[in-house]
Order: sequence, then C-alpha cells, then structure tokens
Amino acid sequence: MFFYFELIGWCLFLAASLVQLSVWSGVLSRLAYGSALKPQKSKKDNPEMAYPVSVIVCARNERENLKILLPLLFQQVYSEAWEIILVDDASTDGSMDWWLSVKDQYPSIPCRWIRLENKQSPGKKEALAKGVAAAGYENILLTDADCRPASPCWIHEMIQTMRQNPKTEIVLGYGPMSFQPGFIQAWSRFETTHTAMQYAAMTLIGLPYMGVGRNLGWKKTAYHRVGGFEEHQHLPSGDDDLLVNAIATPQNVALCFTPSAFVYSEAKGHWRAWVVQKQRHLSAGKVYQWKHKLPLTAFAGSYPVHYFFGLMLILFSETYGMNALFVYLFRLLLVWILTSIIHFRLKEKQLWPYFPLFDGFLAIYYGAFVPIIYMNRKVKPWS
Repeated sequence: MFFYFELIGWCLFLAASLVQLSVWSGVLSRLAYGSALKPQKSKKDNPEMAYPVSVIVCARNERENLKILLPLLFQQVYSEAWEIILVDDASTDGSMDWWLSVKDQYPSIPCRWIRLENKQSPGKKEALAKGVAAAGYENILLTDADCRPASPCWIHEMIQTMRQNPKTEIVLGYGPMSFQPGFIQAWSRFETTHTAMQYAAMTLIGLPYMGVGRNLGWKKTAYHRVGGFEEHQHLPSGDDDLLVNAIATPQNVALCFTPSAFVYSEAKGHWRAWVVQKQRHLSAGKVYQWKHKLPLTAFAGSYPVHYFFGLMLILFSETYGMNALFVYLFRLLLVWILTSIIHFRLKEKQLWPYFPLFDGFLAIYYGAFVPIIYMNRKVKPWS
C-alpha cells in the first residue's frame, strides 16, 4: 500500500515540477534575457500625434504623503501639455486645507483638486472615476499618494512607451517597494517583484491580465469603451487590475519597466498590515477571466505540490527519494539563477540571498494564504 502512495506522490511531484520548469524556462525567462525590460528607443515627435497627459492621484487622508509626492510630480519633465488631478476621497485630515495653503508655490503645471464628499461605494473606484471625468486629456497616468516616482522622467518614459505603437491603449509600469531593512520588508519586496514578473511575462506571451495602480497608464477612450468600473463597482479592489483585465488584448498592451520610470512605495512594516493589503489585492482575482485564471492557478498551485510532495519523498521514500532530490535541486538552481538575473535588471540586487527561503514561502502563500483569502468574503476597504 505504501508503494502506491509513493507512486502517487512521485507523479504529483513530477507534474508540479514540470509545470514549474516549463513556466520558468519558457515564459518567465523572457524577462531575464532579450529586450523585454530594456528602455524604449526614442522616436521623432510627430506633430499630428500629440500625447498630452492627465496624471490622476486619489488620496484618502494622505496629507503627509502628498507633501512628499506633489513636489516630485511638479519636477517631472515632459515636453507636451500635462496636468495633475488630485481627488480627495472624503479625507478628514485637512488635506484640502493644506493644498489651498501651498498651491501658489506650484504655478507652472495645471493642478486641480476635486473633492468627493460622500462615498457611495467601497474602495477608490468612485474617486478615480471622478478624476477621469475631470481629466482634460486622453492619456491617463495613475499613481498613489504614498508613491514616489524614481526620476523626473516618469511621465516621459511611460508615454514614450505608449507612442511606440498607435494600437497601444495600456502601459503597464512597475511599482516596486523601496529598500528598507527588516524581514517583512524583504518578503514584501520579493512578493511584489514576483507578481510583477508574472504580469509582465504573461503580457509578453499575449495574455495581459493585470497592472498596478501605483504605476499605470491607459487611454480614456478604452476606459469608456468597457464602461469604466461599472461591472465591478461593488468590489473594494480592482480599480487597476480588473480594468486592465477588461481592456487588455494581445495587441494593445505595452510594458514600461525602465528604471527611471519605476514608482516606489514603502513596504508594510508589520505582518498584520501586509495581510490586510494582500487581502484587498487578491480579492479582485476571483473575477479574472478564465483564460487568465487557469494558467495562473496552475502555476500557483504547482508551488505547494512541488514542495510538499518533494520534501515527503526526499525524507521518507527509499524508492523515489534520490530522484526527487535531484529534480528539487535542479529546479531550485534554475529558478534561483533566472530570478537573480531578473531581480538584477529590476534593481533588486539585495534579494538574491533570500531566494531559497522566500521561494519556499511562496508555497505556503499559494497553498494556504491565498485559498483562505479567496474563501473570506469580508475585505477591508481602501482607507
């Protein structure tokens, strides 16, 4: 009887390992080699193809963060017309009073403050929709109040990516966590980078499915074509990934992972805050299209199966133990090398020593944490 359990365990382990090796070598490896993450080459301006931009920031009780973000936005260097739309999502911290006291210090770029007095739905979709309605330009760039553009070239790089192809309606940027000492901060950076690697690689194979609102661009006409946020207005999350999920096609999405276009934010400083944040982010995944959910679920599910049955075989099976150990070490080495190269390209050099530990954490994350979040219908709204 034990022989059959060993055989079943070996088959499951081998299948999960093959999924891992196939995805890493055939899909995610595209981010390690080639031009996927290289800066876009400049093209000559076409006077008939102007790209004015509306930068939208929704903020709820973010007065202190706005004091840091706004000067960085006003330092952006962009040769065409652009504006900033600040949407005060029913703040109670005096954000608007602060802005009125300092707005005359920034006269060069149009900046409008719009206040949402009474929230009618959870999350920030309502505030963002109000910002889109007020935006004067077709090209929309999004970031959050607690974010920091890496350079004054953020707008230029994101729009430069959009103008490379007239079919492009969405530009997916990268929103890493800034370096901070501490274990939870390192894990948060690792998991954030892992998520970005997945949506970037899926985009490269023609299955774009999400973006992050910390660093995202899209055209207003595409937003209106899918009805904005109407279909998922009731959900507290999904103002970024579900909109991309609705608009994206293999032809209309481009990546902008140029380091000067990164937009940084701070990792959560303790586990409880991280759990609340991930609960909100993951809740939107329940309503992804099946063509996205199936490959994502298969890849995520292969982590706990690979680790659980691999360790069981290595520790307890005389028949398959050595074979399992070989497959386990081969997969670990391959993925460690590829991840380190991608992390290097994404300016995350400090993470490579953590890989063996955090890769194991992904098995726990996908095997236990994510299912628990999916079964929990109570999601704390954005606040």
